[in-house]
Amino acid sequence: MNGPRETLSPSAELERSSTVLLAAVAVGDHVALSELYDRFAPTLNGLCHRLVRPEDTDAALSAVWLFIWKHAPALSQLPGTTKGVLLNATARVITQRNPQPRKMRNRTHSG
Repeated sequence: MNGPRETLSPSAELERSSTVLLAAVAVGDHVALSELYDRFAPTLNGLCHRLVRPEDTDAALSAVWLFIWKHAPALSQLPGTTKGVLLNATARVITQRNPQPRKMRNRTHSG
Protein backbone atom coordinates (compact mmCIF):
# COMPACT_ATOMS: atom_id res chain seq x y z
CA MET A 1 0.00 0.00 0.00
CA ASN A 2 1.17 3.42 -0.85
CA GLY A 3 0.63 6.46 1.34
CA PRO A 4 -0.63 9.77 0.06
CA ARG A 5 1.39 11.03 -2.84
CA GLU A 6 3.29 14.25 -2.30
CA THR A 7 1.82 17.04 -4.39
CA LEU A 8 4.24 19.68 -5.61
CA SER A 9 3.60 22.89 -7.47
CA PRO A 10 4.73 22.85 -11.09
CA SER A 11 7.71 25.08 -10.26
CA ALA A 12 8.73 22.85 -7.33
CA GLU A 13 8.42 19.76 -9.53
CA LEU A 14 10.53 21.43 -12.23
CA GLU A 15 13.20 22.32 -9.66
CA ARG A 16 13.24 18.82 -8.21
CA SER A 17 13.62 17.28 -11.66
CA SER A 18 16.35 19.81 -12.51
CA THR A 19 18.19 18.88 -9.32
CA VAL A 20 17.93 15.20 -10.26
CA LEU A 21 19.26 15.97 -13.75
CA LEU A 22 22.27 17.87 -12.40
CA ALA A 23 23.00 15.01 -9.98
CA ALA A 24 22.86 12.58 -12.92
CA VAL A 25 25.24 14.77 -14.92
CA ALA A 26 27.56 14.67 -11.91
CA VAL A 27 27.94 10.90 -12.37
CA GLY A 28 28.51 11.15 -16.12
CA ASP A 29 25.01 10.78 -17.57
CA HIS A 30 25.13 12.22 -21.11
CA VAL A 31 21.37 11.96 -21.56
CA ALA A 32 20.84 14.02 -18.40
CA LEU A 33 23.25 16.64 -19.75
CA SER A 34 21.23 16.80 -22.95
CA GLU A 35 18.00 17.26 -20.97
CA LEU A 36 19.61 19.89 -18.75
CA TYR A 37 20.81 21.65 -21.90
CA ASP A 38 17.33 21.59 -23.43
CA ARG A 39 15.88 23.03 -20.25
CA PHE A 40 18.43 25.78 -19.51
CA ALA A 41 20.17 26.65 -22.80
CA PRO A 42 17.79 29.53 -23.60
CA THR A 43 18.37 31.10 -20.18
CA LEU A 44 22.15 30.70 -20.27
CA ASN A 45 22.24 31.87 -23.88
CA GLY A 46 20.39 35.03 -22.87
CA LEU A 47 22.93 35.76 -20.14
CA CYS A 48 25.82 35.15 -22.54
CA HIS A 49 24.28 37.55 -25.07
CA ARG A 50 24.20 40.23 -22.39
CA LEU A 51 27.76 39.66 -21.18
CA VAL A 52 29.83 39.00 -24.30
CA ARG A 53 30.07 40.37 -27.82
CA PRO A 54 27.68 38.68 -30.26
CA GLU A 55 30.55 37.06 -32.15
CA ASP A 56 31.82 35.49 -28.92
CA THR A 57 28.52 34.03 -27.73
CA ASP A 58 28.88 30.57 -29.27
CA ALA A 59 32.38 30.07 -27.88
CA ALA A 60 31.26 31.33 -24.47
CA LEU A 61 28.30 28.95 -24.41
CA SER A 62 30.51 26.03 -25.39
CA ALA A 63 32.87 26.90 -22.55
CA VAL A 64 29.94 27.15 -20.13
CA TRP A 65 28.53 23.73 -21.00
CA LEU A 66 31.97 22.14 -20.86
CA PHE A 67 32.43 23.70 -17.40
CA ILE A 68 29.04 22.35 -16.29
CA TRP A 69 29.96 18.87 -17.53
CA LYS A 70 33.37 18.85 -15.85
CA HIS A 71 32.24 20.47 -12.59
CA ALA A 72 28.78 18.93 -12.18
CA PRO A 73 29.79 16.99 -9.03
CA ALA A 74 30.66 20.25 -7.26
CA LEU A 75 27.83 22.24 -8.83
CA SER A 76 25.27 19.67 -7.73
CA GLN A 77 26.32 20.20 -4.11
CA LEU A 78 25.89 23.98 -4.12
CA PRO A 79 22.92 25.53 -2.32
CA GLY A 80 20.20 27.27 -4.29
CA THR A 81 18.13 26.42 -7.30
CA THR A 82 19.63 24.59 -10.25
CA LYS A 83 18.85 27.60 -12.42
CA GLY A 84 20.70 29.89 -10.02
CA VAL A 85 23.68 27.55 -9.82
CA LEU A 86 23.92 27.36 -13.62
CA LEU A 87 23.54 31.13 -14.03
CA ASN A 88 26.31 31.70 -11.49
CA ALA A 89 28.50 29.15 -13.26
CA THR A 90 27.86 30.93 -16.56
CA ALA A 91 28.84 34.31 -15.13
CA ARG A 92 31.95 32.75 -13.60
CA VAL A 93 33.07 31.14 -16.85
CA ILE A 94 32.50 34.34 -18.82
CA THR A 95 34.37 36.41 -16.25
CA GLN A 96 37.31 33.99 -16.33
CA ARG A 97 37.38 34.00 -20.13
CA ASN A 98 37.07 37.77 -20.35
CA PRO A 99 38.01 39.73 -17.22
CA GLN A 100 36.18 42.78 -18.57
CA PRO A 101 32.86 41.44 -19.85
CA ARG A 102 30.79 43.80 -21.90
CA LYS A 103 28.30 45.88 -19.98
CA MET A 104 24.78 44.55 -19.76
CA ARG A 105 22.71 45.86 -22.62
CA ASN A 106 19.81 48.08 -21.81
CA ARG A 107 16.66 46.07 -22.43
CA THR A 108 14.76 49.06 -23.76
CA HIS A 109 15.44 50.36 -27.20
CA SER A 110 14.78 53.90 -28.29
CA GLY A 111 13.41 54.14 -31.62
